[in-house]
Amino acid sequence: MGGTAMPYRRLNTGDLVARIIAGITDGRGLIPLVGSGLSVESGIPTGQGLQPYLEHVLYRCLNDGLDLDRTGWPPLTDAPAAPAVWPAPGKEAPLAQEAARARGRWNDSLGLLSRLERRADGQPWLGKPDSKVIDSFGHLLTRDARSNFGHAMLAQLARAGRIRTVLTTNFDDLLEDAFRRVRLELEVYDITTSGSLPDHRMVAASPALIKLHGTRVGIRADHTLDHAPDRSDVYTFASYLCGARFDPDSAIFHWSSLRKPQARGAAGNAGRRRAPRRLAPPEPLTLTRDLLVLGFGGRDLRIMQLVVHAINVIMSQRVLQRVLSRADAPTRRPLAAIPRVHWICHTQSDVDKLQETLDELGASPTLQRCFWVTVEDAQVLLHELYTTLTGTVLTP
Repeated sequence: MGGTAMPYRRLNTGDLVARIIAGITDGRGLIPLVGSGLSVESGIPTGQGLQPYLEHVLYRCLNDGLDLDRTGWPPLTDAPAAPAVWPAPGKEAPLAQEAARARGRWNDSLGLLSRLERRADGQPWLGKPDSKVIDSFGHLLTRDARSNFGHAMLAQLARAGRIRTVLTTNFDDLLEDAFRRVRLELEVYDITTSGSLPDHRMVAASPALIKLHGTRVGIRADHTLDHAPDRSDVYTFASYLCGARFDPDSAIFHWSSLRKPQARGAAGNAGRRRAPRRLAPPEPLTLTRDLLVLGFGGRDLRIMQLVVHAINVIMSQRVLQRVLSRADAPTRRPLAAIPRVHWICHTQSDVDKLQETLDELGASPTLQRCFWVTVEDAQVLLHELYTTLTGTVLTP
């Protein structure tokens, strides 16, 4: 690991459940962030699990003449390890280089497969991305999948856990199905290649599911998954956690002006400093929502940046609120609560990866202390949380 300390809070399952319930009792809501690990029991592999299959298909397309347009995708069970020699000798340099770069990342491998075309002599070459190849892959993965006990438990928790917004990197429709079974219809927002996060006011209007990697017909599988989120998306994400509009001017511009007052340059005022601007306190952050991370290993750097940067700007606004409250007591308002991140890791290696990523992103020890981590099966934790919160036992 990159850090010498572990500022995050490591808890056992019972303690984490107790803290989540204490937050709900105090008026906090929950926003689940659901990764592919929750759908494994439904027969859909994780991104890491897909990679050997995609490399095998890519190797066959380059060496054995496999044409996905003509024959379709091979069965998922047909995925022996690709040969050690990679890329295959004798292929054109640009294509070989692209194939080598795509190894190890499912979205790059899938994106490359969508660009493969055949020349008249049967040799592969790179064309424009073909969305039909990507959509047919999504159909292959999800056509026989059914929602599992983990999806069902999350849907059952929605009312008692104050869950109105769900975030997911999954492109299947298993969450929608599970919520529909408990008579909760989710408004689905799929984030396309060029799309931004939906405005928090739209999301707050009704129970919502935000699909960060698109849907099974429109999977987001290109280089934009590797791009850092822009400021607009970070502020929107912060708004989800705050339960109110996040004002970037209050967190960035106004705070900078308070920290660095400028000296007057006019004659007769040398050495005098400009008084801080008289600002109205930022909009109070009402129902704080904590993140509940399930089935997500933290390997998606873009999503991790969203989480870390959003909490960071909320913490900055909290500092600003303190300054303004001291400067203008009559307009004092409650301080914003800092969101917590309840992270359910599947294995110790997931914990190590989380710490490594937090260190890589430069997350301060103060910010990392917002992360409460346990190692547990997500279904087990959801069941314990539901049973403790409602006093009701559900069986698979």
